Amino acid sequence: MLLLTTLLLAILGITNSWFTSGENKKIELVVNIGQINIAVYQQKPDGSEVLINTFEENETSSLPSYVDLTDNTGSREIVPDQNYSLNLILKNTDEGDQSLYVRYKIELYACNNDEDILLHPSISGFTAPTASSNGFVYDETDGYYYYRNNAGVNQPYDSNQDNKIIGSFSIPYSDFAFTGDYPTINGNNLKLVLSVEGFDVNPQV
Repeated sequence: MLLLTTLLLAILGITNSWFTSGENKKIELVVNIGQINIAVYQQKPDGSEVLINTFEENETSSLPSYVDLTDNTGSREIVPDQNYSLNLILKNTDEGDQSLYVRYKIELYACNNDEDILLHPSISGFTAPTASSNGFVYDETDGYYYYRNNAGVNQPYDSNQDNKIIGSFSIPYSDFAFTGDYPTINGNNLKLVLSVEGFDVNPQV
């Protein structure tokens, strides 16, 4: 009985492992922005903002970058069910008066030499709608966050508007355990993929 218990604890210890966060305390970030004037910034703990990526005219931006994992520790370990701070801001940099709807999707992957494995993080800290202001609402049917009012109706993301699209994330314990055909996904680097899309408020029929 003692031997069986010890073996079980050893197996559990394997599945309750960690991810490295990448180069120095950073996570790879790939931003895909459609043909709209949108910029993505990371907000640092001191309140300063650093430009991560932006759409360039006549070209879809899909360039890898890195964001600091601002969890205020020196550890490079990512453990299950722990909240990690990562503040990203979405800004409409269009100086005109054109209105558009905006939606975005955040995907987190564990990367190894063969392929990227989609994880199932819990995202929190994004700007949500209130009785007096608009915000982002998650739609589980397609995995996108839509800019809407408190009644759930899509709203225009006006020029020079900015809102937080993520404040923190956590990875469930189940993502560290054995998953499908994969022996384990422990110990891999993380990659965050952000896709941002927009369309006219009054599209031509």
